[in-house]
Amino acid sequence: MTLYLYTRSLAKLYVTETGSDRVRQLVGEANVVATSVVASAETRTALAGLRRDEARTAAQLTSVKPQCEETGRRI
Repeated sequence: MTLYLYTRSLAKLYVTETGSDRVRQLVGEANVVATSVVASAETRTALAGLRRDEARTAAQLTSVKPQCEETGRRI
C-alpha cells in the first residue's frame, strides 16, 4: 500500500495526540509513505504552533526535532 500523509497526519508521528496510534500503524503497514515536498517545513511550523499554543513544552518538541528532520530526508 502507498500511504500519502498530509502535514497534520505527519505531525502525529512525532506528537502523541488523538489519531497518532492509527497514523503510526498505517505507516508501519505501508510499502511506500509519501507526502508533499513542503511537508517537512509545514510540519516544523505545525510543531512550533503547538509550542505557541502551549499544547507542548519546548523540551517535548526539541526531543522530536531530530526524528522530524530524519523523516524529511527519507520521505
